[in-house]
Amino acid sequence: MGPGNDQPDVTAIDLDALESKVRAWKAWEREQGMPMPFSPAQRHAISILLPPDLEPNLDDRNYIGELNEYIQKEHGASVCKLEEEALVEPISKQSRFRMWYELPGVEGQFPREGFGYAPGEKAPKFSQKKKAKLFAAKQALAWLNRPPTSDYPPGNHDDASGNGGEVGNNDSDGSDSGSGKSKDKVDHPRPTTQNSPESKKMKIEDAEVQDGAPIGPRPLFNEASVKSLANDIINENEEEGPSIFKRIETKCKMMGIDTPQYITTCEPDGWRCLPCFWADGLMPKAMGLVRNAPNKPQARIKAAERVLEWLSTEEQRRNKDIDTMLGNMVHELQT
Repeated sequence: MGPGNDQPDVTAIDLDALESKVRAWKAWEREQGMPMPFSPAQRHAISILLPPDLEPNLDDRNYIGELNEYIQKEHGASVCKLEEEALVEPISKQSRFRMWYELPGVEGQFPREGFGYAPGEKAPKFSQKKKAKLFAAKQALAWLNRPPTSDYPPGNHDDASGNGGEVGNNDSDGSDSGSGKSKDKVDHPRPTTQNSPESKKMKIEDAEVQDGAPIGPRPLFNEASVKSLANDIINENEEEGPSIFKRIETKCKMMGIDTPQYITTCEPDGWRCLPCFWADGLMPKAMGLVRNAPNKPQARIKAAERVLEWLSTEEQRRNKDIDTMLGNMVHELQT
């Protein structure tokens, strides 16, 4: 067994010797009080066996542009402050990055606990600054678009205008349009079970059932909600081959590769789909590209089949490299 072995994948590896060597390394570190000085070849082999923490998946949405547009709309010329942290993996010596956004008028940074990572954990690290920045922008937008805090029982909170949740037909100057009374004399009751907006909506629904016709149009969703719901339905209908996408996701996680996003466009001759990876330089250019597909789901599935084929080949290559490196390490121990 040695470096020149042509078939390392079928050669037995002395794992007991490797385990003994690891114990010796740990004992040396305890005695010396410092990390083990590995050779470059050993570090490379260990970095393959112990890949860094998986990065969160990011889609192809422009979170940075959306966040800047939101801030400019709400705060004029204000910009978000961006903080960066550069790290180096102790084994692979590869650079990793964290980034945080600070929003105008908002205390704290993003990502934060509950928006990007769980309590007790740290913000995830990324191999690229752009990905770290996208992730930070995504979490800041998630916080800005979080559900409103007004969904509480009536009478227990103030509304957004600070008027204690009072309801009535008063004009902007606070006077009643019908009686001309001043704002101080207007005595609107706080919402209760009988006169709350929820109760009124129930009464309208009852009237619709009794009369057999709607009293008036009552929008159930705003435009953004309808678009989001439509996109979800489209995505569900496209997943005609969920098994292959699940297999790709599993392989990507095992290999430390971000799950690809599938960019589909309609061309004159049919549908086009191109898998988009974050791992720059690892995949061949335009890998998995599909053209002239009869429909969007077929384009995605065909592209996924090519991605899965490439991942399987890459996995076999990596396994051979790992076996070769481990064989070299054991060979060094025996010589």
